[in-house]
Amino acid sequence: KKENLLKDELYWDPYKDILDLEKAGPIDAVINLNGVDISRGRWTKKQKQMIVDSRVLPTRLLVKKMKALDHKPEVFISSSAIGFYGQKQDMTLNESADVGDCFISRVCRLWENASKDAQKVGIRTIQLRIGVVLTPAGGALKRMELPFKTGCGVRLSHGRQYMSWISMDDTISGILHILSHNKIKGPVNMTAPDPVTNNRFSKTLAAIFSKKVFFVLPRFVALALWGQMGKETLLTSARVRPQKLLDNGFIFQHETLFCALKDMLGR
Repeated sequence: KKENLLKDELYWDPYKDILDLEKAGPIDAVINLNGVDISRGRWTKKQKQMIVDSRVLPTRLLVKKMKALDHKPEVFISSSAIGFYGQKQDMTLNESADVGDCFISRVCRLWENASKDAQKVGIRTIQLRIGVVLTPAGGALKRMELPFKTGCGVRLSHGRQYMSWISMDDTISGILHILSHNKIKGPVNMTAPDPVTNNRFSKTLAAIFSKKVFFVLPRFVALALWGQMGKETLLTSARVRPQKLLDNGFIFQHETLFCALKDMLGR
């Protein structure tokens, strides 16, 4: 809200095309992480439109305003997601892999395309294809912590679907690495180099709490509960490799899932 702004904050409303970027003074970098949560409940028609608009409209507005600046930012990092790849089973996916053919893939393609005009005016532009970010402060891990801690964790369906994860610490460090390495541009996979199946993830998280996984959530139950959202976020497999980060010397703090979970959950 305008009335709650601090001195170094700008008011903007991407739905009304409102953003006075010039007031920020010279800008070296813009990092765009907009987008409503896609994993809360079934996708209605209204919610799907909100998922698209909350990603595409802010990105378009930022690009429009950056292009109009006399002093343009050197770099624009705009978020996307590994949902870009869609259902790819156990195929290893680097940044050159093809876009998928599902709702989330189409959203990611629109999202990424909205950022590309920035590179036409000389701004180094990155589309950050982010995996499942793990932090005990919120998101997927926060929702799973209590069930697994109490021995009630579940495997999803057959458990063979790949989950490409990354710790919050490595996500932040990865963004800083991209900012300082001018050769990195275009799509970048923001995932750990050790993607795991849902079966392995479930067993590893349970082991952190000295528990085992006794329960399975069948595919038909997941689809009955969450519909398309469940199909595209919980049951889809994407085995993603962060090739550009590895090629450009990024060192992960959390390379393996066990070390990441042990560190994050203080075990």
